[in-house]
Amino acid sequence: MPEPATRRLRFDSEALEVPQPWTVTNRGLEYSGEAIVSHSVTPSLGGPLERGLSFRVVFFTVPRRIPVSHIRDARIAMAVPRRTLDERRGAITTELRAIHETRARYSTSTDPGDLAVRGLIDNREASLNREMARRDSIGYSQGRVYTRSPAMAPPADIFVDDDPDSWADALAAAVLEGAHPDLPFHHADFPSTLTEQKMAALYAGLFRRDAGQDAALGTFAVALGLARPEEPMVFDPRESRVFGIIRKASESHAEEIPAGDVLGLLCAKHGLNRALAALYVLAYVRQEHGEVELVPYHGVRSVTGERIQSDRIAWDLAPEISFSGSIGDYFETIRLRHTVSWNSIVPYAALLVEGIGPEESPIEIAAQERRLVGALGEFGGRLEEVVAATATLAAGLGEGPRRELDAVDRLRVLASTSGFAEFHSAAVDNFDGPSGLREALDFYRRLERVSDLAPAMAEARRYLRDMTFGPEHQNLVVERDAVAASIDLDSLVANPDLWGSIHAGYMALRRRYLSAYRTHHKAFHRKAEEMAARLKALRPQVRALEMFNQIRELEGPLGETSPPQFRKLLTSVELCATAEDMLTLEIVPYCSECRIKLDQEPPTAEAARVCRDIEEAVREYNGRLGSHAVRRVLSNATTDHLSTFKDLVQVGDTSALENVLDDEVVEFLRSFLRA
Repeated sequence: MPEPATRRLRFDSEALEVPQPWTVTNRGLEYSGEAIVSHSVTPSLGGPLERGLSFRVVFFTVPRRIPVSHIRDARIAMAVPRRTLDERRGAITTELRAIHETRARYSTSTDPGDLAVRGLIDNREASLNREMARRDSIGYSQGRVYTRSPAMAPPADIFVDDDPDSWADALAAAVLEGAHPDLPFHHADFPSTLTEQKMAALYAGLFRRDAGQDAALGTFAVALGLARPEEPMVFDPRESRVFGIIRKASESHAEEIPAGDVLGLLCAKHGLNRALAALYVLAYVRQEHGEVELVPYHGVRSVTGERIQSDRIAWDLAPEISFSGSIGDYFETIRLRHTVSWNSIVPYAALLVEGIGPEESPIEIAAQERRLVGALGEFGGRLEEVVAATATLAAGLGEGPRRELDAVDRLRVLASTSGFAEFHSAAVDNFDGPSGLREALDFYRRLERVSDLAPAMAEARRYLRDMTFGPEHQNLVVERDAVAASIDLDSLVANPDLWGSIHAGYMALRRRYLSAYRTHHKAFHRKAEEMAARLKALRPQVRALEMFNQIRELEGPLGETSPPQFRKLLTSVELCATAEDMLTLEIVPYCSECRIKLDQEPPTAEAARVCRDIEEAVREYNGRLGSHAVRRVLSNATTDHLSTFKDLVQVGDTSALENVLDDEVVEFLRSFLRA
């Protein structure tokens, strides 16, 4: 490839006969060529262009008559002045040489006087260059331009300005348009110059969908015939004239054609630059499911920057490569049918087995194939373990990663293959190139990491589910809900590293929950202890109420449901022996002894109601018994029952009669009330 072009055409003696790299933009493409200033005519000046050169422009300094047969390439133009550049040009050249030598003495000085001198020297040099260019422009515009094209622009239209650079640009553009009046694509529709950088972006957009929303790339794709206007970034070369040229060229070959022939045809006969020709070849290979065999020690790189592990760019590998303007230099043979070989599967196999690489030796290929098959068996077994662990986790979480079935099923197919040919078929059929396999393996490895985390994730979700909260713990509720929502299988499979921050948040929530639970545990059992004491003190009245209810003469029963409720409350109150500072809640979010929840309170209100009902019922019975006794006294009764009742009241008044009730007293009271 030629070196990057300098933008100053030199006519000095040191530049004579030396090719000067030159680049010109014409009809939306950048063409690399060379400009040569020469005194004499040599066969090499009209010889075929070397690989990578799109044009050659020659400026003779003396009049020459150039036979057309001397120019062997239509992309060569030779400019001849009307007369030899005059003697005044020689004097100017001598003065310019003296200026260069003089400037060297002032180049590093910072003295104000020296700076002033250097400025005068620069001005004089510019004036001399303009004068020499003006004279040369007149000489060339009155001379001739020799090419193989009869439609070449006249010299007066090329040598217009007093700027040698513009002569090289205009002459190169004219010879390119004369050699290729019709390009096989719609260059007029280009939105700008199609540089090599834009070709790389276009290639990525068509084959990797990396173009984003760049509308200009779509315009290029349509103009090149690689896409249709309806979907400008979807590869569809039905309208490509270049594909027709390649197809016609391949008809004279069986199954393969030298890549240099195709690239040369597209550049020399149809006006493409070498980068665009290489892009079309790769697009053609992609479309036809063919391949490009590469030269040994090629420099083709993958999109990740590494040298590709293959001796060919097969159609399925085309999206994996990083396009560059020089990529065509590595093309050796174009095959219209993809051939399966060990080296064609290496880009896939290397993703699964470390150390796999291109090989030519049958012995080495057999050894690497055995390594591949063994690794596939181990991979398949581990894959099933990971899938089973993930399925268990998904069932526990009530969800599952949406992409699991597709990626895992395709990997299962690959893992079940038993040879490199079968492996290649499975890889190509199930994955969109090595990047598709790399993406599936990346998913699997993330799934594997999540499966290792499955016990911790399941434990966390269970613990969070069993947490309880009171009305005053709404901040903890919000935090718990956020942590629980973050334990999402899809999200964690997409990025297992999230678990670190999720688990940290989970543990922070547990610490705050423990603090709240300890406070609640202490308050709960204090209230429970107070309630239990009150209930125990009420036992005599409960017994009395039950005995009073046996005395039908007191027009009962009263509060029949209260004693069972009392006993239920009393047995439900179990005081906990675990001290608050001993509570850790490591396994479950509640005390393993008393098992109270954070939203649980002792039934103090119910206990108060039951106590009140019992006390009111006993008071009512005492009142009824007292009323009956008063009526007996008022009637001046003198029976033995009344006398005995008086004695009983002396022992325990009716307001606290429950303290002396037993079966004998109850029987007496029944007979007393019947008397």
